[in-house]
Amino acid sequence: AYSTFTGPKNKRYGQVTEVNRYLDAWLLGDGNPSGGHTKFESTNDRRIDYAFISSGLAEKFKKIWVDRKAQGSDHQPLWLEIEI
Repeated sequence: AYSTFTGPKNKRYGQVTEVNRYLDAWLLGDGNPSGGHTKFESTNDRRIDYAFISSGLAEKFKKIWVDRKAQGSDHQPLWLEIEI
């Protein structure tokens, strides 16, 4: 499903986003593909929640973060800041 939104990975260049696809906001903001964990378990922390933005919003995008203090779910929400 991820590649449906962002486009397929290229063996040589990695993730190359096409014009008609979406950007992974976590990679755009933090840049760390092994970060952005929203599911915390004793055996393994995982990234199971994603936020995608259009390339037209990329220059308005400011930051993304995981809300580690939120309660009420078995995983934590993502917040995005976009300049309007």
